Amino acid sequence: MRYLITGLLGLFLASEAALAVSPPIGLSQNPRVGDSVTISTVCANAAAGGSVLFTFSQNGSSAMMPSIFNKTGANGFVNAIVGIPQSAQAGLGELIVTCPNGAVMSSVIAIDPVLPDGAIVKASDPTVYRIRGGLKYGIPSLSVFYRLGLSFGNLIYLSDSQLQSYPDGGVQN
Repeated sequence: MRYLITGLLGLFLASEAALAVSPPIGLSQNPRVGDSVTISTVCANAAAGGSVLFTFSQNGSSAMMPSIFNKTGANGFVNAIVGIPQSAQAGLGELIVTCPNGAVMSSVIAIDPVLPDGAIVKASDPTVYRIRGGLKYGIPSLSVFYRLGLSFGNLIYLSDSQLQSYPDGGVQN
């Protein structure tokens, strides 16, 4: 899956208060481990052939984010696709961009959990779903729920946006 994070990260160097306006602006849902994220930013000297580095930091450890550059403009505009590292965990993490001139910019992003196959989940609507093969399947009734050998003790509560990040697979019978 690909998600879009936009914002002029270059402006975040000005003050601590500017970080409050940080990405994910326009991010429809949070990425999960292994997803690709498109980042648009301004980095001085990026057009001069210098390297722009992307790092993900979480819980005291950091990992380089592999990147593919789509476009580097003459004005330092950088458009890159980076991968959320496999070491990432669900929760908040910090995306760090290091420009060729040494400037460092960062933004906090939320990483959604990767649910195991067979997970039983629910959001704010009354439907309970089973996750299978990366798809969510609605469980139509309590009798089907028990017939499948499921237990409410294993129910995982998700936000609406987390649940919506799983494509609909239909009804579990």
